[in-house]
Amino acid sequence: MKLNITHIVSTACLFIASTNALALEERSQREWWSEMPECGLKCLFKAAERLNCDVGDVKCLCELGTLRRFQLVFEECLSSSASCLTRSDYTKALKVIYSVPCVVATIGPVPTATIGPVPL
Repeated sequence: MKLNITHIVSTACLFIASTNALALEERSQREWWSEMPECGLKCLFKAAERLNCDVGDVKCLCELGTLRRFQLVFEECLSSSASCLTRSDYTKALKVIYSVPCVVATIGPVPTATIGPVPL
């Protein structure tokens, strides 16, 4: 019985790609707010603190009902603050706050390699 090398290599590549994608997603979840303009940082941390979350804790921010409250608290703070004086900064701050990566990272079943004769 011969091993089908193509299937084994394909499975290994899928595993490596899945692992790399998860690492990239984890990093992006930790750094989702890195594009926040300086004028929005105070409101960002204030909103997270008010909901007992850390800005890097996407799992906490994405809990049912929490994300929308987080965004509303942020918007309220930003609107009442004179720190984002330019429309560009204000718009960018809102864009960042609405880009919290609330995606569940799951790996489903992957194709299985079969052992059999190599096709000629």
